[in-house]
Amino acid sequence: MQQINVSNPSKMHSHQTVAALQARYTVFFATSFWYHPQNIFLKFCLGILPSLKNHFFKRSSTLFPNSIVHSNFIGSILFFFGRFLWPTEKRNFVEDRWHDYWVSTRLNQWNPDIVIGYEKSCLYTFQKAKAANKITILDLAQVHPHFIQSLRNNFSFFNAITGNEKLFDTVSKKKKAEYELADHILVLSSFARQTLIDNGIDENKISIVNLGFDTSRFQQKKYTNDVSRKLKLVFVGTLTQRKGVHLFKEVKQRFPSLD
Repeated sequence: MQQINVSNPSKMHSHQTVAALQARYTVFFATSFWYHPQNIFLKFCLGILPSLKNHFFKRSSTLFPNSIVHSNFIGSILFFFGRFLWPTEKRNFVEDRWHDYWVSTRLNQWNPDIVIGYEKSCLYTFQKAKAANKITILDLAQVHPHFIQSLRNNFSFFNAITGNEKLFDTVSKKKKAEYELADHILVLSSFARQTLIDNGIDENKISIVNLGFDTSRFQQKKYTNDVSRKLKLVFVGTLTQRKGVHLFKEVKQRFPSLD
């Protein structure tokens, strides 16, 4: 049975990938921090700060056993304290780079047949994997950095959420190197796929995997053209500029009658 290493310094949707693959493959998940309820250090932390419990649970899953998860001490330290040391983009860069290095040093030990790496955090890993003739798959959540650069040029707030020019250039070079090393690239939309094709990436190695939803919980609602019905807006997402909360605020200011 083929062995697959899913690598992501965070959790995001990668735990769903692990859960889906484990039915047919031997899978292990490499991440920076994972909540193991029996970990003595984590028990000690919760004993002092029980308010951390929900924060810890966000980095766990009931979809697969904790035994297939590999995490590391330094990654955990960065997860806890990095937010106090660097702004968001710089912190992500440091966490991604360390995680990439850590995974790359353990590939020979784990010896996977396939490596699925998350963007910005798998350059060294892919280099080591390709040297050992392993298959590399890039999990790409964003679009090509050239398109992001065009947004930076036209919308000032994109500069704030993608780091200063030096950091953005460094991250962009790393992303493009990952594209070249990937045997296959998974993207979230046809739009993201097109930004890669427009910048010279072979369309035959790009596949679209749309984000799904639970149809038993979320269903399309039918609306009538009732002009007397008051329109209500709901923002769902992290309260940061990256997620567009400032645009939601601007809409509210322009249309104060909206709920």
